[in-house]
Amino acid sequence: MPYADLEKRVLANKQWRLAHREELSKYMRTWNANNRDKVSKNKRLSIQRAKTRAFEVMGNKCNRCGITDWRVLQIDHVFADRRADKHLIGHNICHYYKKVIDPVNVGRYQLLCANCNWIKRVENKENGKPQIELLQ
Repeated sequence: MPYADLEKRVLANKQWRLAHREELSKYMRTWNANNRDKVSKNKRLSIQRAKTRAFEVMGNKCNRCGITDWRVLQIDHVFADRRADKHLIGHNICHYYKKVIDPVNVGRYQLLCANCNWIKRVENKENGKPQIELLQ
């Protein structure tokens, strides 16, 4: 059965990687240092794919005004709990995008344009700074 052979191959690869962890790690550090341009390009592409996927799952438009220009769209925390995800953003943004589209988190995030996001933050006093009331 070809699938059984594939399982054996995957298991053998995993065992080899565990047995040669230090050697592999040293090789990858050297390769990454010598190929910074490739590493950087692949990282940017990976982030862009994850962001595009997240936007597609969330509807590719602002939940308030309906604008579809991806350059102004932002992922917003519905309950203003962005500090809970701070460790994900600093570590690996791709993990953050995957968390956003995880079915467990449905209703916790929304897609807003930059203007609607700031309007929401001011209306809900999410800025953390004193609000200045403008005269109209």
